[in-house]
Amino acid sequence: MHGGGEVKRVRWHIRLALLGLLPLVLAACGGSGGSASPTTSTTDTTATQTHQLKAVTVRVTSVVTSTQSHARTPKTTTAGDTVDFTDKLLNASAGQFGKRTNQVVGSDEGRMTFTSKTTARLDGVAHLPDGDIRFAGEVTVLADNSITVPVVGGTRVYKNASGTLHVGAGNKVSPNTYHLVLNGAPGPVA
Repeated sequence: MHGGGEVKRVRWHIRLALLGLLPLVLAACGGSGGSASPTTSTTDTTATQTHQLKAVTVRVTSVVTSTQSHARTPKTTTAGDTVDFTDKLLNASAGQFGKRTNQVVGSDEGRMTFTSKTTARLDGVAHLPDGDIRFAGEVTVLADNSITVPVVGGTRVYKNASGTLHVGAGNKVSPNTYHLVLNGAPGPVA
């Protein structure tokens, strides 16, 4: 099965499965609504360097360009089923990356792997003008039918990034918001 129907089926199965766990796994996403983010200073007690932590929010709109499902049984979701995807990323904040709203600023790709009939993990990478953002981990479905997954690192500006990827509801087009904490690196051009 290909296309938006598969994405919709995958999100529906995850939503149903995880809604029962929702009160236990909901966590607040950090980040501010604008490009100006607070900076906090911490001292590493094992070294003499001071590390700057910077909260950054990156907003893009994800447009599905391809999906490919690999299901063991066509009518039910089972552990080991996967969905591979690629998306085009459009700028969702005017001026971010020096681009206008809705201009292409990158792409992403990844794989959702069902760990049981009711749980899944998501592994992927977003390619942006100032570096890549890697996301990997258990999928958490929120009450508004959006999902979150941990950010686990990246390249260039996003090296050692942590935080959360929040994927809004939508079948072919959805908002993606990266709530990031960068350790000692300058934030993206926003």
